[in-house]
Amino acid sequence: MNNNPIGVFDSGVGGLTVLKYLQKSLPNENFIYVGDTKRVPYGDRSREEIIKFSLEIVEFLLSKNVKSIIIACNTIDSIAYEEIKKVASVPVLGIINSGVELALETTNNGKIGLLATNGTINTGAYESKIKSRGNYSLISKGMPDFVKMVEAGSREKLDEILENDLKDIKDSGIDTLILGCTHFPVLSREIGSYFGDSVKLVDPAKKLSENLSKDYTDEICQNDLGGNTEYYATGDIEKFQEVAFNILNKKLDNVCKFSL
Repeated sequence: MNNNPIGVFDSGVGGLTVLKYLQKSLPNENFIYVGDTKRVPYGDRSREEIIKFSLEIVEFLLSKNVKSIIIACNTIDSIAYEEIKKVASVPVLGIINSGVELALETTNNGKIGLLATNGTINTGAYESKIKSRGNYSLISKGMPDFVKMVEAGSREKLDEILENDLKDIKDSGIDTLILGCTHFPVLSREIGSYFGDSVKLVDPAKKLSENLSKDYTDEICQNDLGGNTEYYATGDIEKFQEVAFNILNKKLDNVCKFSL
């Protein structure tokens, strides 16, 4: 299966921030990316909907003979991971464990903040994993407007949202902030500026790509002849290309419509 692609999927364009790290860490691997831009955001959807949508995409990726599947969405990881593992015949990797791992490596005072979707926060996935590792505190805030903003390629009223919604976290004494939605790194410059140098931002995708790169040094898994990526979107292709350009810094001419 050396030359088979790695499947990466998200509720929308946010997972491209994960793909960007993976392409850099594993330049010879082939990837297939699927963004469910027609049904984004997932954060306020029911558990049943999220599982159903995720399994539809996983079925498509498996039909493409992927050799592993990366859930590039914290909401999907927190809700549908176990269901995906049941049907997948290949390894499945989520992103939350990587976020927890990197946050614990980063913090000095044990006070950690989390920005995520309401769906991710309501599962308690980050909180349970962090608190099981020691005497750490976590303060969380759901930011669904951030997802909509990134999907729209807009920053309208961002400064106002930061000040109105994140002041409590900023004043709480955290020294580490997890960007617990793969859409949020797109806004990392503005978020980082608001919190200042005393707070380190954690992008789980960074740690995920590092860990996967180590795993794929095994000659059985590594592909030496690839480096290609296929892109699929369930919604408007031109909008996907427009937002993708802002994330990947390159124009995507090979985006296909994935019809559900």
